[in-house]
Amino acid sequence: MRTRRPFLTALGLTASILASAGALSSSAEAGQRALLIGIGAYQNIRPLIGPPRDLVRMERFLTDHMGYRSDEIAVLKDGQATRKNLLRTMENWLVRSTKAGDKVFIYFSGHGSQLPDKNNDEKDGLDETLSPIDTTKDGRNQITDDEFGAILAKMSDRDLTVIIDSCHSGTISRGAAAESASTNEDQARTFIPDLSTRSGGPTPAQVDAHRGETSFLKSADKLRIWSAASANQFSWDTLDGGIFTRNFINGVSKKLADKNKNGTVTHAELIAYLRTEATAYCKTNPRCSQLGFTPTLETHPSALARAIVPVAAEPETTTEAKPEQSAEAKPETAAAETAKPEITASAAAEAAEVLVQSNDADVKIEINVGRTLKLGQEFRISVTAKKPGELILLDVNSNGEVTQLIPNDIMLQNGRDREIVPGRRITIPDDYYGFAFAAGKPLGRGKLLAIVTEDDVKVDQLLAANRAIAVVPNSDEFLGDLASTLLEVHRKDKKNRAVRWSLGALEYEIVE
Repeated sequence: MRTRRPFLTALGLTASILASAGALSSSAEAGQRALLIGIGAYQNIRPLIGPPRDLVRMERFLTDHMGYRSDEIAVLKDGQATRKNLLRTMENWLVRSTKAGDKVFIYFSGHGSQLPDKNNDEKDGLDETLSPIDTTKDGRNQITDDEFGAILAKMSDRDLTVIIDSCHSGTISRGAAAESASTNEDQARTFIPDLSTRSGGPTPAQVDAHRGETSFLKSADKLRIWSAASANQFSWDTLDGGIFTRNFINGVSKKLADKNKNGTVTHAELIAYLRTEATAYCKTNPRCSQLGFTPTLETHPSALARAIVPVAAEPETTTEAKPEQSAEAKPETAAAETAKPEITASAAAEAAEVLVQSNDADVKIEINVGRTLKLGQEFRISVTAKKPGELILLDVNSNGEVTQLIPNDIMLQNGRDREIVPGRRITIPDDYYGFAFAAGKPLGRGKLLAIVTEDDVKVDQLLAANRAIAVVPNSDEFLGDLASTLLEVHRKDKKNRAVRWSLGALEYEIVE
């Protein structure tokens, strides 16, 4: 049974923190602080049913998996979460009570909306907002993205994680949301303020500008912002809590997001899992399907390969059954694993972990002489796919170093493109290259990665700098930048969605 310090959940939370602010801010051992906010019992606008359950789950997640003690977690629920109390608690419990290098975790479950922009920093003319318990029908008492951003700026030297499970989280749609939906059906976590300035409705230019926005806030090097939905989309509230929150916690705590089944869930794996689950949910909800449901992660590319859960904070044992290993995650040949059971991972596998995606295009890679290559042996690589797109072919050797095989300078000089079409095999090196590949050092396991992008992805500049068929400088940075671009939200259609791309992989080994 967990115990907790009473002042952390009492209605007098802020008063208690204010009274002890000096002691908190002077502590050199703060280490980490979390603030969890959940609002369902709205009095002036439509109530929500999921946030109370979200809070219970998120607090348990922090203590059981993220290494937080109960006395490091402050919880503001319903009547505690007024605008005044939220702002003062963030200032005193988080800003004043932590120092450079400390971990800060902020979670919000509730309504989100928009208000007229007062400082002209929004192309669509509206600020995105968090809606405290005392939000009025005309939108007063909300916390704007500018106000929230100013608080986070004071903690720019901390290790910040922000999770927003509300409709504006990827910036709210100005489309009509049901205000009087039955409590037995899923609801959008948004309300539309009665604003006279909106009487004429948004212009087409404002709608486009709104859809093109990224998230509630921009990220920085040490800031990770998880948002339930992209711009022009809703976050969904159910009797069993928020869809996004539930998937986030289950993806990590039950390791459902562990794509490669290595026991660790990375940021890249989690965002891929969240989007897969959100898409599946939309198939059961017509209103969700209409606008889409695309969770977003704003962070520095270097964070994508990092584990969500600190290794030291993971429980040593667990009674939860591990999810069944998918066919896609199993070794391609049992013989290879049997022959070298001592090899459980490789630098190549670790480096490639930042690229996580399903293989909807059935991308296949083949090495003409097989997957075990002798030093000096010549070979060719071929790629096929069942969907059209643009091919990126990478080699990650046993040291984790990356070589960009396609596109390359020789292809361009010979008028060849990297277009891949169903039924057409792309082979490298082909006859026009004038040379052959030969297996070289380092010995050990490597990995070939074939990416087929169906959408126009802004990677030309990144790829152009690495067309020499040589080891890419700063391979980790290259993979992070590539993955970050592929994880961006596609905003060129009528509704926002994830970029469409597929990933095929083939592990090989070079031996003496």
